[in-house]
Amino acid sequence: MSSDAGGRRNRSQFRDGKRRGLIKRGAAVTPPPSKKEKTTMKIGRDLLKAYAVFIGFTALAFVTMQTIWCTDYILQPLNSITASGSAWLMGLFGTEAHHFGSRIMSEAGSVNIPEGCNSAYATIIFLAGIFAFPTGWRQRLLGAILGTVALFVINLARVVTLVYLSGSNKDLFDEAHLYIWQFAIILIGGLLWLLWYDKIVSRRPKTASL
Repeated sequence: MSSDAGGRRNRSQFRDGKRRGLIKRGAAVTPPPSKKEKTTMKIGRDLLKAYAVFIGFTALAFVTMQTIWCTDYILQPLNSITASGSAWLMGLFGTEAHHFGSRIMSEAGSVNIPEGCNSAYATIIFLAGIFAFPTGWRQRLLGAILGTVALFVINLARVVTLVYLSGSNKDLFDEAHLYIWQFAIILIGGLLWLLWYDKIVSRRPKTASL
């Protein structure tokens, strides 16, 4: 009698445990994650995806920039456009300037614009941050266009200041070219990203699709 009662009790416990999800097919299973744990895991996956997109986009763009095709059809024309825009901007300040390819000549000074001074690298890093962030494509494209234009215009101001410094203070020219403006461009790119997030991403409708 006692053996039958014990058997019934064991079967009842097994059924109860199975209903609670603690026993399945005779083996213990882990309870499903809580809502907080699911949120944490989702954030972790989003961060890993963002890092992967940022690194992949940056690496692919930098490798592409080393190709002859990119140099001939993108970077050199960009250098020439930068020189032309800088000469035009100097004209607004009353300084006559001319550009020959990527070189700017003026009475205030002259510089040659190498590939590293055409805003391409700063723009690539900025775009990598834009496309890595999990938001809608409309917000990404708007940020990419506005940010690229802003960095180009800011780089024109950079080149103009270097032209003036090249003819007035060679030591300060080297400092500004190698250190001050390099840091400033990176900082400005970061500020533009924050501005994009604050003015465009954070104000998108909650119902918009990703």
